[in-house]
Amino acid sequence: MMIMRTTFEMTHRTFADVAMASAVTLRKYAQQVKAVVRLWSNRQAVIGLEEMDDYLLNDLGLTRTDVKHALRSGSYMADPSITLALQAKTRRSRSELSLG
Repeated sequence: MMIMRTTFEMTHRTFADVAMASAVTLRKYAQQVKAVVRLWSNRQAVIGLEEMDDYLLNDLGLTRTDVKHALRSGSYMADPSITLALQAKTRRSRSELSLG
């Protein structure tokens, strides 16, 4: 059975499809922008760690070498805060094992 549609119905449906595709594309773009902003913010925070005294870095479970390595290893689009978090966690686990 063939369904007849008016020009309005066909046009409206086409515009709805385009609007949906545009919304999906815009959402993906917004997520990418958000990820880049988060990466930049995290990188700036790690750069700020370079200004801290060694005893403060030690309180965080880090060394100055850890910070320098995190900033210089990998690509510019890699998040150095992830590297530092893993290093601090590993160091903390090792110290707990040695104490216990």
